Amino acid sequence: MKSITVLRFLIIIFSLLIIKNPLLAQVFGENRNYGFSIGPQFGFVNGQALEYVYPTNTKAEYLSELRWDMKPVLYYGFEVGFSRLDPFKKPGFFLNASFNWGIPGESGIHENRDWMSIENSHLTHFSSHTNVTNDFYWFDGSLGFSIPVNSIFALRLFFGGSRMHFAFTGKDGYGIYARRDTSNPGTYHPIDDDPLEYDYSGMEVIRYKQDWLNFFPGIGISTKITERILFDVSLQMSILTYCYAIDEHLTTGVTYYDSTRWGFYLQPGAYITLKATNWLVFTFDFSYSYIAPTKGETIKRENSYNFNVIERSGAGLSVYNLKLISRIIF
Repeated sequence: MKSITVLRFLIIIFSLLIIKNPLLAQVFGENRNYGFSIGPQFGFVNGQALEYVYPTNTKAEYLSELRWDMKPVLYYGFEVGFSRLDPFKKPGFFLNASFNWGIPGESGIHENRDWMSIENSHLTHFSSHTNVTNDFYWFDGSLGFSIPVNSIFALRLFFGGSRMHFAFTGKDGYGIYARRDTSNPGTYHPIDDDPLEYDYSGMEVIRYKQDWLNFFPGIGISTKITERILFDVSLQMSILTYCYAIDEHLTTGVTYYDSTRWGFYLQPGAYITLKATNWLVFTFDFSYSYIAPTKGETIKRENSYNFNVIERSGAGLSVYNLKLISRIIF
């Protein structure tokens, strides 16, 4: 019901965009320095959410690594902003906010790998399942200053934040698990030596949720190609990242609650803006978001009991983001 209400709102906004309204200039004036903007956006992300468990007494880099595909996830949303109408004339401030909701559906595969041997770094467990993205929302906001360098270049300095939520289900698929070496505790036979094999057809095997809160400084450079075409590149970097995640293993009844932080965040981006009229613009926006593995604590719940586990947990993200934005300027 919430998604339907949002979609109706976006349709109304889009209708306003495609109908030329001669009263806009009279209502809002022609000689303003600043303007508001609002409009719908549509796009998709393509990449992976990542989950890690770090080793304590095993030999590999990770004890476990889980990959959750978003290949792709379509989304819709809207963007609002306030900025100088001509950032190439005088310095000024700007702010903007973007709200996006993903469309649920199958989005690739989920893979789970374990390296549990205390003897070597060989793979011991592998499973693959169809991945379903159940929930997706992404909020970005930023506040900053624009400083003209000359008549065609402007520098942007800003600080921003993002809030992201992803929820997945791994279903169907199969598992291949190395046999334990009973003569040597903590070791395993090679995974290709008569392993245990499982068929998970028709089953929901695992669920995972990631909630991210990130803060970052950024820098951008805008250039005026023509009076109606603008191009911008930007870069955001930070270690102010926090992730809370819940990992439910449905076949064993075990749930892990992860609280992790301090993953290196990097987001380069670029967009091109086409100015159709003085009050209507279209923007093609491309960016890549990367969060290196975080580290933190895990609480394990099994049979209704909670207790801290020794293994340290982590999370990561790697997604490309492409969207089309339509804005009406007031």
